[in-house]
Formats: sequence, structure tokens, C-alpha cells
Amino acid sequence: MREGLKHSRRQFMRGAATAATSLCMAGARLAHAATARAADGKKLFHEVTGNGRPIIFLHETARTYRSFDLQVAALKDSFQCIAYNARGYPPSDVPGSLASYSQDIAAADVEAVLDARGLRDAHIVGVSMGSAVALQLALRNGRRVRSLVLCSIGAGSDLKPGEFAANIEASAERIEASGGCKLGDILGGPPDRQRLKQKTPTEFEKIH
Repeated sequence: MREGLKHSRRQFMRGAATAATSLCMAGARLAHAATARAADGKKLFHEVTGNGRPIIFLHETARTYRSFDLQVAALKDSFQCIAYNARGYPPSDVPGSLASYSQDIAAADVEAVLDARGLRDAHIVGVSMGSAVALQLALRNGRRVRSLVLCSIGAGSDLKPGEFAANIEASAERIEASGGCKLGDILGGPPDRQRLKQKTPTEFEKIH
């Protein structure tokens, strides 16, 4: 049963990553596209915009590096903005093995991006899944973190034990049953997404 849950969640993550990438890649901006290599050789895609003190942006489950377009546009004149796609999110590599994903691996991947840019440390900005990775990096090797901005890091923490995992499993089953056709509706349904729709409709449309 546990392996079945892991498999479904992996399928959910893959579906979310693929859809997020296809929905967010439209549009162009002045940026330098680059890749880093993780410890296991996997390719990690990122974009670098601007010059100055470095900031790395780490995205949430349902989005990609493009979800930080507004922040990059606002900060690029004063900072070197590095918007990074986590492993599993094209054009970063998408390993097929469950063993290729963990909190420790995700934190090490951020360090690989820092190394590729020749950076000793950086300001780290994360949202949801990205916040969890940023926190793990700070705990793992705080010398590489100038500062932390952790947004929506408590996803599921207000629920009973196991309830958040059950909700994710239910979403995965709905996505698989629809063949991915209703991914936007499923990911856009929670209350936090509706607040985004009311506040910034153009950003909501990128994930819907």
C-alpha cells in the first residue's frame, strides 16, 4: 500500500511538473539560460538575470521558475536573480527512480546551482515546496545561505497527521483518472489559489 501511495504521488508530481512547465514557458525575457550538474549527474536548468548580490528562487509544486517573473523584473537591476527549475521539472532532468528524489537531494541540488554560478552563498527565496528545500539547505549548510525568505512553508501543518498526504493522494487519483485534462482545475481549486485568482488574475491563468 505504501509503495502504491509513493507511486501515485510520483505520478502526480510528474503530471504537475509537466503541466506547470507547459503553462509557464510562454513569453520571453532577457535572461541567460544555463545548466548545473547535480551530484548524480542530473541536469538542473536555471535562468540568470541581472547583476549584483545573488538571489536563488525556488518554486512550488504546481509552478516553475517562471512563477518568479514579477520578482525578477523588480529586482534584476540590483541583484543577480537565479530562477531555478527543480529536478523533475523540464527542462531540468526528470529522473525515473523514486530514489532520485528526497529533501537532502533537493538541498544538494541548490548547492550544485550555486557551484555552477561560482557562488559561495546567496539569498534564498522559496515558496511551499521550495521553502521546504530552502530550510533544509539552511540546516544542512547554513554557510551558503545569506538570508531566507520562506513563503507558505507550513502547507499541511494545520491538518491532522496523515491528512495532507491523503489529500495529495486524492488529487493524484483525480488527475490520473482525468488523463491530466483537469489538472488546471484541480490545482486551481484550493482556497489559496482562489485568493491568487482574485488578487492577480493574470498569474492565476498561468497555472489554470
